[in-house]
Amino acid sequence: MRKTITGGTKKFLPGLDWALFKDSSVLTFGIILARGVGFLITMLLARLFIPADFGVIQYAISVAGIIAIGVQPFGQHVLSRFVGKFRDIPAQLSEYMSNIWGLMGVVFLISLVVAIPVLLFTGKFNLGILAIFLGTSVFYAYYGLARGYLASGRLAMVEVGNNVLQILLILVFLQFLNIKSTFLAMLIRGLAPIVPVILLQQFLPLPNTFDKKIVNCNTTKIVLKFSLPIWISHASYMLYATVAVLFLEHFTNTTMVGIFSLATTMGITISFFPNALATLLMPKIAGAPENQYKSLLASALGLVMALNIALIVFYYFFAAWLVETVFGSGYLIYPQVFVLMAIAETFAGAHTIITTAYVGRGRAQEETKSRLAAVLATIVFCWFLIPSYGVIGAVLAKLIGAISSLIVYGSVYLRDHSKFRYTNQ
Repeated sequence: MRKTITGGTKKFLPGLDWALFKDSSVLTFGIILARGVGFLITMLLARLFIPADFGVIQYAISVAGIIAIGVQPFGQHVLSRFVGKFRDIPAQLSEYMSNIWGLMGVVFLISLVVAIPVLLFTGKFNLGILAIFLGTSVFYAYYGLARGYLASGRLAMVEVGNNVLQILLILVFLQFLNIKSTFLAMLIRGLAPIVPVILLQQFLPLPNTFDKKIVNCNTTKIVLKFSLPIWISHASYMLYATVAVLFLEHFTNTTMVGIFSLATTMGITISFFPNALATLLMPKIAGAPENQYKSLLASALGLVMALNIALIVFYYFFAAWLVETVFGSGYLIYPQVFVLMAIAETFAGAHTIITTAYVGRGRAQEETKSRLAAVLATIVFCWFLIPSYGVIGAVLAKLIGAISSLIVYGSVYLRDHSKFRYTNQ
């Protein structure tokens, strides 16, 4: 029976790399477990704090994410890409890793030098924001290293360890000791991710090196040339992910920020498998022959869309009940936001898979174009929709942004296809 099912699936998806699917399934299980604990963290914070205070915490997370625009993509994409490309060539791997670590340190310092005065000037300075920025930077540095080595087990462990530690700290300090401090919640959110990274590198270390003697201008230029579109893309992504929160805080109040953030957190379930698959798909595509990566992409995209459609159906019937039962009616002012957010995340999941293919093939500029389209559309529609429609307008703006990014990829595909037909005539 098992062989029949496997054989039938392989005929239906002949291009799927089953070793990759197996590894991504391990990672998906880890991410689901981690996100499940993360969902419990959100539930506890939402129940421990009123929507307005919960919105304050989520606003701090959004601002910290914007500060990390320079550092995060270095680990998440640049480091993982070069480790994936040169992991079997020790000399080149050591050279690229040394240059990337050096650049990442410089970018980290520049981010602080720029962010602190801006936060002070705007009256938004909070040490909790800087703690979240630090934790994000360390987490994604390790994430990129493990991703490049296709270390799905370690990726799962760092995800799970981070969230388990967070929930333990929340239970001890916020629940049992009854310390209702948004600043303490920010510190937990920021510093907890550092602990599992230290423990994993201490007891299950991944190969890593930094030798300042082999840091050189030529390699640095190559890394920067690849990184520039990644930076622009990540900045666009972070703005796409957070701009609605900023507009909601400006035009409405932190209560609406809390409701929107809860809808976003619940929508994360839609991104479980796309993110897990993309994590390992990118370095796999980076080293795949030209005639294989398209079938890998098509099969991965088919799996993602099938699963996400099933999750949307679940959201349609059960999301409102779940929110009211677990979080309370205060978060259910606009019940339709949860289904709309699930739809937006489905389009975003498709974009994640397609982006993985382009970045893996060294065409990061295509991601840049799609991200810019997404963030520009989101900003424009946030500006027009949020003042009139509030949190519903924010979700619609995100949906329009996600669709806009896919339209860009569609135009890129048509352009490439047209060139291919022209050169073969």
